[in-house]
Amino acid sequence: MLVGLDQAPTSLDPTKAPERAQRRRQYVLHAWETCGLIAPGSATALEPTPVLEGVLIPGTRLAPENEG
Repeated sequence: MLVGLDQAPTSLDPTKAPERAQRRRQYVLHAWETCGLIAPGSATALEPTPVLEGVLIPGTRLAPENEG
C-alpha cells in the first residue's frame, strides 16, 4: 500500500538531511492524527524516535546480532 509520496525526495532524504526529514515526518503524522487515520497521541509518541530507526541503508550491514 502506498501511504504517501515524498514531495522533495532529495531535500528530505533522511540520510542527507535527518532533521528536515524528522520535521516532515512529524508534520505528516500530526496531519494523519488530525484526520483520524492514526490513534490520538501517536504522533507525539513517535517524535523521539530517530527518523532512520529500522531503516537499512544500501551499502551498510546489520549489526552481527541482527543478522540471520
